[in-house]
Amino acid sequence: GDLYLEDKKKEEGVKLINKALEEANAADSGVVALADTIQINTLNSAWGIYENHGYSDLNLSTQSNAISNGAANGSVLNEQIVNAANYNIGLTYLNTDPSMAVQYFKNSEEITKKEPKKIDHIKAVERLSEAYEKSGEYEKALEKYKEYVVLVDSIKQSEIESKLKNELLSTKYRIQETRIAELEIKQKEKELAIKTQRRTIIGLILGIVLFFVLTYFLVKNIRQKQRSNTLIKLASLRSQMNPHFIFNSLNSVNGFISNNDEIKANRYISDFSKLMRTVLNNSNSPTVTLSDELNSLGIYLALEHSRFDDKFDYQLEVDSDLNTEDIEVPPMLIQPYIENAVWHGLRYKDEKGFLKINVAKEEEHLLVTIEDNGIGRKESQKLKTVHQRDYKSTGIENTKERIRLLNKLHNTHFEVNIIDLAENETALGTRVEITLPTNIA
Repeated sequence: GDLYLEDKKKEEGVKLINKALEEANAADSGVVALADTIQINTLNSAWGIYENHGYSDLNLSTQSNAISNGAANGSVLNEQIVNAANYNIGLTYLNTDPSMAVQYFKNSEEITKKEPKKIDHIKAVERLSEAYEKSGEYEKALEKYKEYVVLVDSIKQSEIESKLKNELLSTKYRIQETRIAELEIKQKEKELAIKTQRRTIIGLILGIVLFFVLTYFLVKNIRQKQRSNTLIKLASLRSQMNPHFIFNSLNSVNGFISNNDEIKANRYISDFSKLMRTVLNNSNSPTVTLSDELNSLGIYLALEHSRFDDKFDYQLEVDSDLNTEDIEVPPMLIQPYIENAVWHGLRYKDEKGFLKINVAKEEEHLLVTIEDNGIGRKESQKLKTVHQRDYKSTGIENTKERIRLLNKLHNTHFEVNIIDLAENETALGTRVEITLPTNIA
């Protein structure tokens, strides 16, 4: 069975191991204790073979069946079989699910506690301590370890050494017996393999080809799903409009109405609705033309300028060599940084400020520069209320996440650099440089 599993012949291997277990259960040596020893040794061998070949599911099933059969018989000797199976299951779970291992080692400890000085009980206590430690229950682990030390100290050193030597010799003997059987079977299989070599090679080639084909389609499917998930997340982020901006826009309309400035309120609402319509339309597309994006930014700047007409003027420059209809860019990627310039730089400035946006081409990239002569980020932070300091801009956070996802999805280089402008430690404003690839459509 072991050899068949080693050669990846799972069905034949499992069949033979099950047969060995059946033969062991039916063993009639004339001495009941000897028959149980045969069953336990065979059960332990099956555990070692399955564990060595990575068949934990078969291992757990085999050991669980042994527990059920042993518990049904209910004899003292069958308790030893139940103990062996519990101990083996505990070893299987020890490194993967130590919490489960704890229960099985506790079962083993409970079964063997009638003879606390025997090796089975000592082993159960030792492994239970180890399982508690791996599952993070350190107090229980220490308690069991102390119990284990006391048990070991209570046994004469010579008795321990004798038992350990006997176990070592027994293990070596089993290994030698297995090795002899292994060599005999391999010799027979080698003789058979010569006769069937051609068919085996053809089968292996077909199997390898099938494996690579299946692997290719599996990897392709996984990558498609990952790409789909990324696209869905990007679409979700695109659809989110900064609630801070909407709230303040509605407040501005309310202010115009309160001041009986109906013309300005109507114009503001009209521009605001255009911007909302543009944002909603663009949110369904991964990219828009640079021309459409600049049009959206123009409407947004007009709105902000109308809201703070005494606070700043602005200028939007586009390189004359750029064909804005042919270049595709992600929508609403620039707007949050313009909003930051207005709200955190220019709004607090005593005199009238100036905001300059420049769009130019650098090699295979677009370089968008947003520069204001506001009070600077440090001073703006000082002027914020406690609530404002705790608030994180949804637009900026969404934009950072979108840039990360876009770089991952397209293997491109979106980048944002923020530069504090200063002279002689006096803040002169802030410059934001956004690098956008032009080949992501």
